Amino acid sequence: YQHVPDFICPYMKRALEKALDGQYNFLSGLVQGYTCDAACGMVNVWKDAVKLEILHSVPIPYNNTPESGTYFKSVLCELIQTLDAIGGNFSESSLSDSLDLYQQIRLLQYQLYQQRYNGKFGFTATEFMTIIDAGCQMFVCKVLRGFAPSDPISPRIFRIHF
Repeated sequence: YQHVPDFICPYMKRALEKALDGQYNFLSGLVQGYTCDAACGMVNVWKDAVKLEILHSVPIPYNNTPESGTYFKSVLCELIQTLDAIGGNFSESSLSDSLDLYQQIRLLQYQLYQQRYNGKFGFTATEFMTIIDAGCQMFVCKVLRGFAPSDPISPRIFRIHF
């Protein structure tokens, strides 16, 4: 927390702390979407404190106009070029596959939430959040290996030791 002022949210502080502790060593870079002024400023802290191949900020348009759509398309094209420059290989089909993969994870997370809400699982809130975090942070292909979105979720599959 020594790198940022007190008004920075705990989530962003913790992400930086994990990066500085080496917990994100598998990352090649950071792509940050504009969410608030503090988040935009954090890109500069990451640039100074964490060694990554790329740090790229994506400004999101405030308006839904043809001009802002054109602008945002150019921003995304610039991002694609940046990612391709470090070995990425963008294609419409790979983007579609990635979106489908993350949709499967969101569906599994929602199914877990519904089952917990209906009292079918005895997860504590902390255990449930750990499962949700795992789905957001682990390599997604490993998370979904052996699951289909329509499969019922079994408690034994998600038994986690804390």
